[in-house]
Amino acid sequence: MGKHSYGIHTKGVSEGRQPFTYQYGHTRNIRLTVKEKGFFLAVERTIEMAAESCLNDALVKDALKKTALIQLIRYGKISLGEICFNGHDVSTVVRTAQQCKETPLLYGLCVNGLIRKMSRGWNDPACLKTVCDSCKSRNTRLDAALYALLIAKSRTYEAEKFTYLWMAMNGLYGKAVKIANEYLPKTRKGKDWITKECDELKFMAMYLGCSWETAPQKDKVESLLRNILIVLTDVRADQIENLIYAAKTEDKSAEEICRINELQNAKGNLIHPYASLLLWVPYKVRCSYFHSEKALPLLSFADEYPLPAIRVLNHVLEDFLDDELWKWFDPEKLEKEIKPQIHAAADKYKAKQQD
Repeated sequence: MGKHSYGIHTKGVSEGRQPFTYQYGHTRNIRLTVKEKGFFLAVERTIEMAAESCLNDALVKDALKKTALIQLIRYGKISLGEICFNGHDVSTVVRTAQQCKETPLLYGLCVNGLIRKMSRGWNDPACLKTVCDSCKSRNTRLDAALYALLIAKSRTYEAEKFTYLWMAMNGLYGKAVKIANEYLPKTRKGKDWITKECDELKFMAMYLGCSWETAPQKDKVESLLRNILIVLTDVRADQIENLIYAAKTEDKSAEEICRINELQNAKGNLIHPYASLLLWVPYKVRCSYFHSEKALPLLSFADEYPLPAIRVLNHVLEDFLDDELWKWFDPEKLEKEIKPQIHAAADKYKAKQQD
């Protein structure tokens, strides 16, 4: 059976020298070039494709989603423009500029693009290839983390940013736990070693090299959280980077981290300050304010909490995800850097459970 060659592309955009290549179903060697102003999709198929229906083809739809995703990652915005169809010795415009204005081709939660661009690590070719490689649009924890981070970067309001940043973090530590449970042997009851969400957070802290010996006593959690949020409310925008550095290094010279250390270490509550800011406090804020049975504060004064404090937590979460998440999409970094760290943390976790 003969094959038919097709090109679906943004007007004025040609196929690049090093396009992304992937498989969709039984169709192999699909070539997708993604540029700031558009895309070029080159594919050979055993079936004939009509110009009028090409945009309704499942393979083409998947390619357009990949294009939009990669454009957001690379350029912070989606740009498809006029779309042309080349095939059967016919070249025609199948979507005009006027149609682009009247009806968007793609609907999404990043309508106007990103307010804060993705970190430079996402330009890693191996990372972008993993994003593009899947046969169809995937639905894994890691993809969920990426999509949530993109949505968070398109948001202005702190509550919205927090919702999606924590969703991204949830996807990341969920993936870490999945890798760990595949590495660890099953217990006699056949259950995973790490199951509860709070244990997953402790495991993520171990992966980061942060100690989490004991959690705050239950009767102290509410007051401790309140005190930490008050501390964070007072942190100015120009102090947040110093706060993150001090939390990571436990630098006692920084006033903010001294106060947090004093609160965290009171009465034997031993949580590493960075693990507290990155994992414990956001988790408790999620439980306290972002559950369906909780009333989220609609308005607050500048010196009240938790909304001003969430501004700081958002910065901590986004800073971490910018540095970390892209590495999980690079197969070499995942195998040589990420997994060994997860396995080491898993061994440490297992040893603690058996003490």
